[in-house]
Amino acid sequence: MKSVRSNTPSFQNTFFFLSILCSTIILSCSSDACDNCEEDMEMQVNEERLNDSLILVSLYNSTDGPNWEENWDLNTSMDNWFGITLNTNGTVQQIELQGNGHNGTLPDNLANFSEIVALEVRSGILSGEIPSGLDKLTSLRFLRFDDNGLEGSIPDDLVNISTLEILDLAENNLTGNIPTGFGDITGMDFINLSENNLIGSIPDDFSDLGSIVFLTIRNNNLSGCFPDQFLNLCNENGISIFPNPKLPWLGNFDMFCNGFPQLGAPCELDGIEGTIDENCNCIN
Repeated sequence: MKSVRSNTPSFQNTFFFLSILCSTIILSCSSDACDNCEEDMEMQVNEERLNDSLILVSLYNSTDGPNWEENWDLNTSMDNWFGITLNTNGTVQQIELQGNGHNGTLPDNLANFSEIVALEVRSGILSGEIPSGLDKLTSLRFLRFDDNGLEGSIPDDLVNISTLEILDLAENNLTGNIPTGFGDITGMDFINLSENNLIGSIPDDFSDLGSIVFLTIRNNNLSGCFPDQFLNLCNENGISIFPNPKLPWLGNFDMFCNGFPQLGAPCELDGIEGTIDENCNCIN
């Protein structure tokens, strides 16, 4: 008797066919997706570029842009605007406006830039507070709002900008305590908070700034004692704390580094000579 050959494909052949079919479908889908990748990316960049340009217009309008010394023609591309540098994607990389006659307030939407690295609006006449939410700027390395007259406290969320290297808020009218947390920013090498109305104690974690080159908090209203951890900074040349009248020796950091006791050190309270007590208070 002859054996009967089945016309049904074997399991192995069926599996091989399905594998080829699935691979073809996947490759086809991937190919279709890639056909749109470049278009989607270009669309995203265009949206980010539009977003950044609208934030710049907000900054221009809120700081009396038409009366700047070097103003912007809003009918032209932001590529040509004074003080603005774009990256290779055409979005804002740097804002460097110093002494350009800006007068007004900083807009709240500064926190919405796409890829900004340097945000510097300096030496103007500004009122109001530093906008909150700037920790959303995950590429920000340089933040400088010095010499403007800004008010309010230093936003706590600034300590969350892990990429920050330079923070300059000097010569404003800032009040309140210096936030704790800047010591966790490993790349921070420049902090200038001088010539404000800051109060409270010196944050302990400033001593954790292993990369610090320049730290100045002079001409404020700080009180208490130098943290013991600050001995770690005694070999740094860029530390400037004097004067802060309520601190030991009015903030003379060299006296602390030379080992003089803080208890009983001279200080000033309301312009009258005093001494530091056992609780690190300046008393008459």
